[in-house]
Amino acid sequence: MRSYMILLATLSILITSCSQKNSPTTPADSPKTGVKAATTSPDENEPSAKSPDSTKPKDTKTKIHKNPSISGQSVSDESQGSKPSVKPANLTEGMLKFSLDILRFTGGKELKNNVLLSPYSIAAAFSMLYGGAKSNTASQIARVMGFGPNPTHHEQFHALEKALIPSAGGPTLELAYGIWVMNGFSLQPAYEKLISAHYSAALGTLDFSRRVMAARRINSWVENKTHKMISDLVLPSALGALTRLVLVNALYFKGVWKTRFDRLKTSVKPFTSVNGQTIRVNMMHRTGTMPFYKGNIGGKPGTEYRVVRLAYEGYGWSMVVMLPDSRDPAALIKILDGLTIRDIQTWIGHLDRAKVALGLPRFSISGTYSLSKVLASMGMPEVFTEHADLSGLITGREQLYVSAVFHKTRMDVDEAGTKAAAATAVIVKTRAMIRPVKPIPFICDHPFMVLLVHEPTQTVLFTGIVTKPDKSKGLR
Repeated sequence: MRSYMILLATLSILITSCSQKNSPTTPADSPKTGVKAATTSPDENEPSAKSPDSTKPKDTKTKIHKNPSISGQSVSDESQGSKPSVKPANLTEGMLKFSLDILRFTGGKELKNNVLLSPYSIAAAFSMLYGGAKSNTASQIARVMGFGPNPTHHEQFHALEKALIPSAGGPTLELAYGIWVMNGFSLQPAYEKLISAHYSAALGTLDFSRRVMAARRINSWVENKTHKMISDLVLPSALGALTRLVLVNALYFKGVWKTRFDRLKTSVKPFTSVNGQTIRVNMMHRTGTMPFYKGNIGGKPGTEYRVVRLAYEGYGWSMVVMLPDSRDPAALIKILDGLTIRDIQTWIGHLDRAKVALGLPRFSISGTYSLSKVLASMGMPEVFTEHADLSGLITGREQLYVSAVFHKTRMDVDEAGTKAAAATAVIVKTRAMIRPVKPIPFICDHPFMVLLVHEPTQTVLFTGIVTKPDKSKGLR
């Protein structure tokens, strides 16, 4: 049976009116969401919804990218084909910084659990929101997300998304945007024109006061866009009569390794988790020549690490694996704290090739996050308070603010490749040629970092820290 690497991500932004309720004074997550920085489920005791009377979002413009052919020059050492390097101005470096920052703020300080985020999914949902934000609210969003002071941001983001389209024979990448508006309200004409032109968002209306029904409709759309790998993104308790808008981004990636691991060489090996516990994992093995890098953080002892990059079939897509030399979790924390944009650019760029004896565990990890407090602490608190200026979103004079931001991800990695998905909802060094006689050992038997990247644009689709591979079933 053929299997793949699959990644999924979703993000939702919930936008609420301050009318007829106490205005929020501090950024806070919805008090009844029950969502933490770990996988959770909605309340199974929620009553069933009655027959909905809301309209489904029109989906005719939702982007589905399945290996369309594009032309250009090879960037990856292992990539096939020839593609041009595309870097939308004022965007890629800022988003690289955001990719590092969100990882550090979300789980890079304690490393108690696996961490998996899709910086791109989060940025995509907030890019839509940014189109209706004004004044200091817009400035804070742009600064944290890495959009920069760019008058053509939405055109640049659209260009970036087009550049991410996989080449023929390459991975499957599906991106979708959805916007639901409260019954009786409508989008500002200029905003509707913007999201239609640059995001091809599916549009719909819902009665958010019917919480269970509304959540079910949104979650059903997300499940469909992520091939049922992500469910229950938005909890009914997060919605209500004052909810005015829900913005959602969903992302699905499926890729096959260019050079696959031989299943016959997979064996059960020990893995030392972040708490020092030794567990058994299915360790995949592959020896061959691949992009390799060895570095440290400012020459500090205890921050030495190694990097390999594994390409997917097609062009431009790869997974970067960073493994600390030390098994001490404190070393990984030090490395994460000291990493810079230049380090990530080095890992994604042209690396020297070396013969490596790679051991990588099969793993399946996921994450469920409520990001309001995290994003506020990163420098954009205003959008979560009564001071938010989101006047460009809907008609009328209501004071809007973002009441919740939900993010879900999942990544499955095995001998054949990767599957991943994400969804986000917003409710309003020295390098040298290495010629070893023997293969360089690169055995991921302790916590490591992964990035799924698009090399030509230097875009990080997913980033994560594997502290305990969650695939104990089916040990060989």
